[in-house]
Amino acid sequence: TSKENFKLNLLKNWLFYFCWSKSKY
Repeated sequence: TSKENFKLNLLKNWLFYFCWSKSKY
């Protein structure tokens, strides 16, 4: 479903942001 896809994309974005902020410091 699209709701599940939305959650999955949100999780991917969160993980990407998390890794990005970690590598910044």
